[in-house]
Amino acid sequence: MSDLGWRDVHGAAVQSLASKQTVLRAARSGKLRGYKINGKLWRFRAEDIDAWIMRAATPVLIEHPRHDRQAR
Repeated sequence: MSDLGWRDVHGAAVQSLASKQTVLRAARSGKLRGYKINGKLWRFRAEDIDAWIMRAATPVLIEHPRHDRQAR
């Protein structure tokens, strides 16, 4: 990994907490922007990995129970 934020498949998997197979599947389908070097090696920009995660994520709202402070 370089100072420019480029990742190989392994680095993209580590950053996204996904498997290498999931990263490659997303890249091949166009869901994750990737760049092929010499037609073989995939490289990914760190910000593209973050954007992929945000697009794929489902926001979850956790509601905390309200405590009734009235005397019973």
